[in-house]
Amino acid sequence: MKQPTANLRKLCRGLSPRYAATVGVLFVLVAGAGCQAWDWRGTSVLTGQPTVDEVVNTINMNVGPVRLLVADDVGITLQTGERLTQRVATAVGTHFALRGRLAVQKPRRLRLIAGTSFSRELDLGSNDREFWLYLRQAREPSLGPGTHPVLYHATYAEYRRSGAELPLQPEWVIAALGLAEVDPSRSHLLQPGERGTVELLTPVTLTNGLPAVLVRVLTLRSGLVTQVRLERGATVVATSELSDFRNFPDGPSTLPTRVKITWHPTNTRVTLDLRHVQLNPALDAAQLAQLWQSPYPYLVPNGMATAINVAQVAAQQRRRQPPSVRLFEPSRPPYQRYP
Repeated sequence: MKQPTANLRKLCRGLSPRYAATVGVLFVLVAGAGCQAWDWRGTSVLTGQPTVDEVVNTINMNVGPVRLLVADDVGITLQTGERLTQRVATAVGTHFALRGRLAVQKPRRLRLIAGTSFSRELDLGSNDREFWLYLRQAREPSLGPGTHPVLYHATYAEYRRSGAELPLQPEWVIAALGLAEVDPSRSHLLQPGERGTVELLTPVTLTNGLPAVLVRVLTLRSGLVTQVRLERGATVVATSELSDFRNFPDGPSTLPTRVKITWHPTNTRVTLDLRHVQLNPALDAAQLAQLWQSPYPYLVPNGMATAINVAQVAAQQRRRQPPSVRLFEPSRPPYQRYP
């Protein structure tokens, strides 16, 4: 595993407070959190033969203090592959780069708004009840030729009943960002990874109700999660590579500021570069409620977007026989000691 030491001299560059000029952003925060370049050299955080409890505690001690994360400046690059489904490929295109804003509140609240100084191009979000994706220029086949403003949405209950699979569900995105804590009361398996790493395997249930495995790759020397995988049976569904770590005294936590997510079934790659990051900013109840509110009441009744319920579409298109899913299987035998 490559150590995240690249560009250490640039880690604190450009972190002066400023306001992000993004039309439609629902809240404005002054980015004043300090950071320090992360230096992994020195004594290993985990030595010998770590136990499951030691690995879980190491992860939770780092990310546990992070209740709310806000990044006022996020670079977003998306590339789609040849295997991307026609509906998604035509909706988002094959490549785009935007700047935006990110907010995350565990366990499943997420908001990513991106665009230009003149328009909101993308709004990806979720709250405790539903998730959504707004695209200002979606090429939606059901709406005819050209581009259209479209709000794709569904509640978790609807989506679970549909039997569909969502590439980036909220819990997976938060885990992929390296922010998810590990529940110590659940069953976990620990296995050796590549040199200098261990892999913590946790059985999970996807939003659609299907079983999967969340794999966190932890570097023994730093004690940091540098890769997260989502697996179903022997298939790696998604991979997240975490790098450019920084120390945030407000946590205190050491977090990645570059995240590369690959959704393997469609060969889709998303890269997020986080700047002007704040941990646990002071927001009142009204600000939080506005932050996690779907744009549906604003966009759809006013004729500013067409709403498409992805759960209903998936239920109509799914096959009569649902695909078979292998039960939880670790890719390698669990271990108690290193060989």
